[in-house]
Amino acid sequence: MRTEGRTNAVSSNVGVVLMLVIAVVLAAAVGVVVFDLQDRLKQPGSVAGVTTDAGVADGYFAGGNYKVVLSHVAGDSLGSEDTELVVRTSGGVARVEFAGFDGEARRFRESSSKVESVTGPGNPPGDGVIYTFSGNSMPGEFGPGDSIEVVIRSGAVDKNEEVEIVLVDTSDKKVVSEHSIPGSEFPGS
Repeated sequence: MRTEGRTNAVSSNVGVVLMLVIAVVLAAAVGVVVFDLQDRLKQPGSVAGVTTDAGVADGYFAGGNYKVVLSHVAGDSLGSEDTELVVRTSGGVARVEFAGFDGEARRFRESSSKVESVTGPGNPPGDGVIYTFSGNSMPGEFGPGDSIEVVIRSGAVDKNEEVEIVLVDTSDKKVVSEHSIPGSEFPGS
């Protein structure tokens, strides 16, 4: 008895098995990413109690510029290399990322070895919002009892807008402190 060769192929079965394997691998990869991200979001970042005080800048910067002082009153210390300062005004947004250093940073511009990067309007970057040359103060480690001083350009503050000062822990990618100061609280605005 002679049987004719079968024309049924197993390629459709192999295709189904391969599709199942791909679906399982993709589901596992997505699960790892989602659950890892969820765990990281639940972990607390640095916690710091920070107060703000706004006033007129004194001395060389008294030309109508403003000084905002962020005082660390309690909580975790932040190393300068893990700190980003964001100043939002009606004149724009300035971001200062600090490098690791000891002592104190007084110049908030990229030409300083204590600053990693500065972005924002003006030349040099950020100078349209904050006075980047001098008059500022950032300690190498921002802990209880320490202060950060930022000189904000008077032309960047509108009395009808808020000035927002944000301190970010870049190692945790979390906001440590966020303060909104009404423009009307700045003298003479």
